[in-house]
Amino acid sequence: MPDLSAVEASVRDAFAALEEANEAIQGADTTDESVDVDALEAAFADAERNHKSAVEKLERAKRIETARNELPVQPVEASAPVAPAARAAVSAGTEPFVYRDANEGGSTSFFGDIYNARKGDSAAGERLERHQRQMAEQRTNLNSTDGTGGDFVIPVYLLNQWLKLARAGRPFANAVNKQQLPLSTDSINMPRITGGASVAVQTDGNNVSSTDITTGNLAVPVVTAAGQQDFSRQLFDRTVAAGTGIDGIIADDLLRAYATQVDSQALIGSGASGQAKGILSVSGVNGITYTSASPTLAGLYGKIADGIQQIHTKRYLPPTAVIMHPRRWAWCLAQGDSANRPLIVPTAGNVQAFNAVGELGTIASENIVGSIQGLPVIVDSNVPTVMSGTTLTGGAQDAVIITRLEDQFLFEDAAPKVRVFEETLSGSLQIRAQVYGYFAFTAERYAASTSVITGTGVTTPSF
Repeated sequence: MPDLSAVEASVRDAFAALEEANEAIQGADTTDESVDVDALEAAFADAERNHKSAVEKLERAKRIETARNELPVQPVEASAPVAPAARAAVSAGTEPFVYRDANEGGSTSFFGDIYNARKGDSAAGERLERHQRQMAEQRTNLNSTDGTGGDFVIPVYLLNQWLKLARAGRPFANAVNKQQLPLSTDSINMPRITGGASVAVQTDGNNVSSTDITTGNLAVPVVTAAGQQDFSRQLFDRTVAAGTGIDGIIADDLLRAYATQVDSQALIGSGASGQAKGILSVSGVNGITYTSASPTLAGLYGKIADGIQQIHTKRYLPPTAVIMHPRRWAWCLAQGDSANRPLIVPTAGNVQAFNAVGELGTIASENIVGSIQGLPVIVDSNVPTVMSGTTLTGGAQDAVIITRLEDQFLFEDAAPKVRVFEETLSGSLQIRAQVYGYFAFTAERYAASTSVITGTGVTTPSF
């Protein structure tokens, strides 16, 4: 308990300091520029706070003194020391509070125990310890949970770091022969010779070889790809005001979805129900089956060589690329020889390992990543991982495509179109954003310019 006389003395000292500060302000010559009025006022404010604090301490000390004098001090009785184990077993949930209100049967004085504990009363000290434990058990600690303090932890939204939905790009569509899509048509027709003239050795007096050319027509439909998103006017207004702009976020996602769809159509479009006919749906391509229960890169290497030679011997022009799924390329990179040395190695100053069957040009998820048998390897996540033979249904196989890219035509505009409608859903205060575009793709000009490797040798790879 604080010494009452010492507290009273501190009040007197604080009051004297307050009077001194007041006299300094009253006697200051405010016309003298050398007088620091701000410093005098700050000193007065400090003195005023100190005086107020001293008065409050004095009043609190008087209340404690009054309470202690009014409560009878219980006689000190000898008591056995409480064992630590028994002391730890005390629980506020199984016993009444030590210092209860008098009308609840309480008879022990908190202030009396403080006084007696200082005099050496062990029982009073034990009661004070039990009281502290009971109060701690009753107290609810603040934490970051809502309702117990968490409401003051403010969530932070990094609007400039919003996460785009991961989508595959269009590496195959970007690599083929690009053409401008003609206007005012829904079908591109390409006349072609289906049967050629003949030339043979002619001997004196005999007829010249004569075979009529036959012709046909390759019709390539114009395909529409489109997507849309409806959103409320409130969402638009509030995000624009916040600097985010939900319209830009929606447009970005729709445009990337459009790119994925064009690439997917060029690879696996069925040619029916308004779809383009993708390269894996074309009949007449060079189908090559790699059958193996324990596939190796050496086995696949031979099939790639077969695919290349079939294009040479049927199209009479060389292929220009190998297209495969990223997981198939990763499997190729993981293969090694009998000494566990990799068979596809990074390019380093145009020097390769003596047993390399290919080279790793760059680490990428899409586009050209290296080469095999002198052909660039393009990885494309839109290559299907479910193939059976040259069809798109069946076992878990990812086809390896060898093709002459110049023979595959993609007609499209420079960019898809984006438009916004505010009137369409105005009755519910909504806005509609659309992305659409037209394109036409064909891999049928020369089916023999493509070889497709499927079979048990290209099932889901293990690493």
